[in-house]
Amino acid sequence: MFLILISLVAVLFLYKAKLKNGLKILLRDSKFLSRIILLKRRFRTFEKKGTVAQIFTSLATKHPSKVIFYFEDEQWTFLDVEVYSNKIANFFKQEGYQREDTVALFHENSPKYPCVWLGLSKLGVISAFINTNLTGDVLIHALKSAKVTGIIYGSTLNKAISNITGKIPGIKLYQLLDGNEKTGVLDGSRDLTLELKMQSESSPTEELANGKITDKLMLIYTSGTTGLPKPTIITNKRAMSFTFAIKTFTKLSSEDIFYVCLPIYHSAGSVPIVCCFLYGSALAMRKKFSASNFWKDCYKYKCTIFQYIGEICRYLLASRAGTEFHIHHHLKTITGNGLRPQIWKEFVTKFNIKYVYEFYTATDGNVFLINTHNKVGAVGFFPRWASFMSPIKLIKFDEDTSLPLRGSDGFYQVCKTGEPGVLIGKMDVKDNSSGFVGYLDERDTEKKILRNVFKVGDAYVNSGDILVQDDSGYFYFKDRTGDTFRWKGENVSTTEIESVITNLLNLNDVIVYGVEVPGVEGRAGMVALIDSSRSLNMEKFYKDLKVNLPSYAIPLFVRVVQHIPVTAFVMPLLASKCATRYNHREYDCYYCDCKKTSALELHRNATHTRKPLKWSPYPLSLTSLQSEISMAAHAITEFCMHHHIKKIIGNGLRQQIWEEFVNKFNIKYVYEFYTAIDGNVFTINSHNKVGAVGFFPKWSSFMSPVKLIKFDEDTSLPLRGSDGFYQVCKAGESGLLIGKMDPQNQSSGFVGYLNENDIEKKILRNVVKIGDAYVNSGDILVQDDSGYFYFTDRAGDTFRWKGENISTTEVEAVITNLLNLNDAVVYGVEVPGAEGRAGMVAFINRSRSLNMKKFYKDLKVNLPSYAIPLFVRAVQHIPVTGTYKLQKVRLRKEGFNTEKIQEPLYVLDLVEKTYVVLTKEKYGDIMSGKIKF
Repeated sequence: MFLILISLVAVLFLYKAKLKNGLKILLRDSKFLSRIILLKRRFRTFEKKGTVAQIFTSLATKHPSKVIFYFEDEQWTFLDVEVYSNKIANFFKQEGYQREDTVALFHENSPKYPCVWLGLSKLGVISAFINTNLTGDVLIHALKSAKVTGIIYGSTLNKAISNITGKIPGIKLYQLLDGNEKTGVLDGSRDLTLELKMQSESSPTEELANGKITDKLMLIYTSGTTGLPKPTIITNKRAMSFTFAIKTFTKLSSEDIFYVCLPIYHSAGSVPIVCCFLYGSALAMRKKFSASNFWKDCYKYKCTIFQYIGEICRYLLASRAGTEFHIHHHLKTITGNGLRPQIWKEFVTKFNIKYVYEFYTATDGNVFLINTHNKVGAVGFFPRWASFMSPIKLIKFDEDTSLPLRGSDGFYQVCKTGEPGVLIGKMDVKDNSSGFVGYLDERDTEKKILRNVFKVGDAYVNSGDILVQDDSGYFYFKDRTGDTFRWKGENVSTTEIESVITNLLNLNDVIVYGVEVPGVEGRAGMVALIDSSRSLNMEKFYKDLKVNLPSYAIPLFVRVVQHIPVTAFVMPLLASKCATRYNHREYDCYYCDCKKTSALELHRNATHTRKPLKWSPYPLSLTSLQSEISMAAHAITEFCMHHHIKKIIGNGLRQQIWEEFVNKFNIKYVYEFYTAIDGNVFTINSHNKVGAVGFFPKWSSFMSPVKLIKFDEDTSLPLRGSDGFYQVCKAGESGLLIGKMDPQNQSSGFVGYLNENDIEKKILRNVVKIGDAYVNSGDILVQDDSGYFYFTDRAGDTFRWKGENISTTEVEAVITNLLNLNDAVVYGVEVPGAEGRAGMVAFINRSRSLNMKKFYKDLKVNLPSYAIPLFVRAVQHIPVTGTYKLQKVRLRKEGFNTEKIQEPLYVLDLVEKTYVVLTKEKYGDIMSGKIKF
C-alpha cells in the first residue's frame, strides 16, 4: 500500500504540468459549452419580443432622446429614427406596397439608409441591399434577380441609374436627395425627400403588429461560387440570432458605441446597425473608410467597439495618420473576420486593443464560429472531444473540382485533425428560420444543400469554404473553393469577370484568377488573354473595364499568352492558371496603374517555342460521310439491290432518315443500341422501332437496372428530392440515364478509369435507397409509355429560350434532313436584354444557293416556333472531333458577332418571314437593344 502511494505521488510530481494543463483545457471547454447552451436558452426568450421593427419601436418609446447615430455633424436620436422610418412606411403604404414586396436600396452610407429599411420592414416590405459599385448589366441582374418593384437611390448614384432606366421597365424610381445636389431629380424618378415631408409621423400599427420573426427582413447579395450576385434571404429571426450571439460573446451593452465605416449593403456594415436597433447601443457612421480619419473619428465619438474586415486592419497598421488619436481612443473591442495571424499581435499591441473576437460566418450559410479566447489566427472554436454535439463538420473534398467526396458507404467523409476540409453546417428541419433560409431562387438554394451526409435524411449547407481544425479545437480559415477569390473585402467571381472581358475582346478566350501579393489581404485579380497581334490598347481596355465592372473586380495584372491551356472538355486549366501567377520571366505581363488609368508592362518577352495546332481545311464528318455515300450510290446503283447485308447494328441512325435508309438499301433488321465506353448501361432496340435506342417494359421497371432521373436544367446535375434520394422520371419526361452497379460482380459493368478519383466522380451513391450505387451516363434520354427509350441529348447541350428547353440534337436532326444530309450545328447564343439563349445554326453553304425564305417555311412546318434558330451562319467547314462529333464551342463563343466573323450571317425577319443578311448596323442595333426579340 505504501509503495502504491509513493508511486502515485511520483506520477503526480512528474506529470503535474500536464495535469494542470489538462484541467485548464477542461475548464475552457466546459465554460464554452455552457455559454452555448445558455445562449440558446436566452435567445428563445428574447425572440418572443417580436420582430426587429417591433423591438426598436419599444426601445424608442423608452429612450426617445438617446442618440443612436452619429454622422459627420449630425446626431439622430431613437425618436428621430422612429419618426423617419414611420414616414417611409406611410409613404410606401400609400404607394401600394404590401408584405413580401421588394424594394432595392442603392445608397451610400448615411443614417437615412437604415431608417429606410427599418420603415419598409414595418410594412413587411423586403429591402434588397445593392452594392453601390455595380453598374450596367450586373446592376440590372441584381435588380431582376431580387424581383424588385422599386428602387430608392441616392443622388451620388444618378449616373448608374440613368444608364439602365431603359432596361428596367416596371420598376419605380425614388431619388433620395441630400440637399447638396448640383442637378435635380432624374427624369422618371420621384423626389422621395419631398414626398416624406408630407407624410404622417405616426406608426403603421396594424402592419407592424402583423409582423412575424420568420418574415423576410432584407436581401444581402453574395457572389458565392457560381458567378453573378445572388440575393440571400435574411429573416428577422436570422438577423436577431446572429446579433444576439455577437452581443453575448462580446458582452455588448447599451452603453457601447459602434464605429461603422464599411458599406451598409455589406453584412459587416449592417450587423452593427441591427445590434443598435435591438439592444439600444449607439453607432458612429462614416460614408467610406478613411485610414487617416479612423482614429480621429473613434476618439471624437468615443467609440468602444468596431466590426472589421482584415483589409481594414492592414490599412490602419500601414498608415501613419492619426497617431495623436490612436493612443487615447476608447476602442477596447474589435470583432470581425480576416485579421491575419502575421499582423494580429502587432495590431493589438500598437493600438491597445484588449479583446479581439474573430469570427467566421457567411451571408449564404448557416454556420457561426467565434474565437473568444484571443487565439491568434483562429476563427472559431469547438472542443474536439465534444464534436458529436457540434452542428458543423469539415468534410473531405476533391482538389480538382472542390466538390465534397463520398466514401464507399455512400456518405461524406469527415476530416481528421489538421486536415483541411469543406465546412458544412447542419440544417434544422423543424425550424431553419434562424439559419440558412436560402436564396430567392429555389434552384440556387437546393444547389447549396447536401443531403444524406452522414445518415439517410439529414441535410447540411455547404459553405464553400475550406477550414482546418487543430488538436485543441480551434478552427482556421484556409481558402475559398471554386472560382471565387476575395479582394478588398469583396468576393470576386472569376466567371462574371471572364464573361465581361470576353465580350470586350470580341469573344477571345480569357481566364481570370486570383494571385497572392505579399503583404496584401486576399488575392489580386489577374487575367490571361490572347493578343497575338499586340494590338490591344491597354488604356482603352482599362476604361472599358471601369464601365463594366465594380472597382474591386478589375484585374490588377494582365498576362498575354500565345494560347490558353484547356482540358479535353475545353475547360480552362484552373490549377495551371493559379500556379503560374504573374511571373514576368516567361510571358508578357502588365499591371494596372490606377493613377494613370492604364496598364504598365512588367516585362516583354516575345519568344515562344510552342506551335499552334494545324487543322485540316475540310475535315470529314459523319453526316458528310453519309452524304458522300448517298451520292456515290447513284453511280453504283447496280450493287445497291444485290448486296448481302441484311442486318445493321450501331447507334446514331436519326429518326428522320431511318425508313428512307432501310427502304432504299433493303435492310431487313436494324439493331440500334445505346451504350458508352465509360458506362455500365446497354440497351438495344430489337423491334425495328424507328428512332428507339432500347426497350424495357414499363410495368416491370422495378426489375430494371437502369433509371432515368430528374436533373437541374442549368447545371445538368442530378436532383435529389426532399427525402434525400434522386427523383425518377415519369413516362415521357426527359432524364439522366443511370445504371445500377452490382457490388458482387462489377467486372462486366463499369470497372472505371485508371484514375480512382475520376471513377468516384462518375458514381452516384444513395440513389433510390441507402447504400446503392449507380453510374451516371451523362446522357439525357426519354422513355415512352410502351417502354421504348429515345436518345434526347448530351447533358449540357440543351439551352433555354422563351421559357422552353431546346434540344440541339433534335433541331440539328431536322435541319440536317432539310439540307440533304449536310452537317449542321445548333447552339444557343446570348442576346442583350433577352432571357436565356437564342438559337443559332451553322451549316455548309458554299454555293450560296440556299433559298432562305423556303428554309424558314420548312422550319416552321417541322419545328415549334421557339425552337426555330434566330441566327444562321454559313461556313466553309464544320470542325469535328476524332470520332466525327461536331465541335460547337468555338462557334458558340463567336456567336453572331459581325466584327469577328467574316462568313455570311443572317438573322430572322418575322415581318418578311425569311432570313435576311445580318449587317453591322443591324448587329449594332441588336447589341444596343434597339432590335428586340
